[in-house]
Amino acid sequence: IESFDHLTSSTLSHKWNRVHSTVSGAAPVVSTTYGRKNNGVGITQNSRIYKSIAQTVTLVVGFSFKLTSNYNAGIILGMLNDFVHQVDLHLGSAGQLSVRNGHGTILGTAVNTISLDTWHYIELKVTISNTTGSFYLRVNGTQVASGTLLDTQLSPNAYVDVVSFGGYALNGSQVWCFDDIYLLD
Repeated sequence: IESFDHLTSSTLSHKWNRVHSTVSGAAPVVSTTYGRKNNGVGITQNSRIYKSIAQTVTLVVGFSFKLTSNYNAGIILGMLNDFVHQVDLHLGSAGQLSVRNGHGTILGTAVNTISLDTWHYIELKVTISNTTGSFYLRVNGTQVASGTLLDTQLSPNAYVDVVSFGGYALNGSQVWCFDDIYLLD
């Protein structure tokens, strides 16, 4: 759904339903600095971008991701229902990725999968359910974590209708770069 090549920082909100930052001057930035080949989006200090989508029980989200400096734990990708987190992809303080439900319960972890200043291709597939939820996580085409028969539903609804990308709990010097985002149902 997004390569960011045709967007600028001032037009980001034309395609993304909500562009949000809790820190003054730390809004997401669209620039060739943050893209794989052309434009990408760089996110810092509690900035996020949100996209409303059709109600989806099983969702695949793929994207290119690069961490430009030190590791700092936070949510990279959120799968939400009415802004209630159903499932999140979390970056740990040592570069490991974990999939967590909306309660913060770790559903699965891949150890040391993200290295600094390197583009990684990440794909997360999630099925939302109170009892039969599932996920698989791939990094650079290799499955690094998966789980079945899980609680992936926090809201009353067993679907996702919003995705978010961005930097919950980032520090000021860190930039998370996103590019080539796609969604499949």
